[in-house]
Amino acid sequence: MTNKTQHAQQSAAIRWTPKNAAGAPVIDEQHRQLSALAGRLHQAMLAGRGKEILGSLLADLAKYTSWHAAHEQELSARLSKAHVWRIRREHENLRSKVQTLQDRFAQGEVTMTIELSLLLAHSMEPGPANRPSLW
Repeated sequence: MTNKTQHAQQSAAIRWTPKNAAGAPVIDEQHRQLSALAGRLHQAMLAGRGKEILGSLLADLAKYTSWHAAHEQELSARLSKAHVWRIRREHENLRSKVQTLQDRFAQGEVTMTIELSLLLAHSMEPGPANRPSLW
């Protein structure tokens, strides 16, 4: 796969589209904010500035994951317990990965921009939390 093909696939993966919709407008808006973070990293990487913004982006992502997870779990508490636990697992997994990246950054590692970009792209994929029938 060429770099151009990888770039096109990654760029498409981090863009919020209606297929990412959870069906709850407030959650969809929050997911758009996650997509904006991914877009910010992607644009910086294209400009050769990915390492420059890594610290601030990781901090913003950590804040996002905390408040978004709390808000989405609060909303989903009205639904089946299986749904709440599934969302909680997804959020804990994301928070854990973000914390690991923050720890690595704090130790001086700055070569994780692609890894972070892939994490963000994966987080934007439609998943169990993004099924309108559950909202």
